[in-house]
Amino acid sequence: MTKFYANINKGDLLLVTHKDKRVFDGVVGMIAKRKIESQSMPIGSTVGRPQGYGQWMLLDMNDFETLGNFYGLTDAMKRSNEPIAVDHKDLVVPDNCEWIAKKVPVSW
Repeated sequence: MTKFYANINKGDLLLVTHKDKRVFDGVVGMIAKRKIESQSMPIGSTVGRPQGYGQWMLLDMNDFETLGNFYGLTDAMKRSNEPIAVDHKDLVVPDNCEWIAKKVPVSW
């Protein structure tokens, strides 16, 4: 199985949206606080099917500084270590992940 990687440098802009458009219908910017190197993981791994049904990649919201009044605009509560799923044609967005990062450079 091909592993996917995302390398985000300190100061890079990340565009994030909410999965539920009724909560927030738009995109907000977040700036990386540090260099982040993330890799994909299998999702749905079970006995007899160790590769699962796809791969996912998650980022930690605490690694990013929000631009503007993010929590006021979205009416969202910041929870500790809230994940952000990377949106990519070869990656799965987990059902329990509310925030989605758009246009993250992903390589393999």
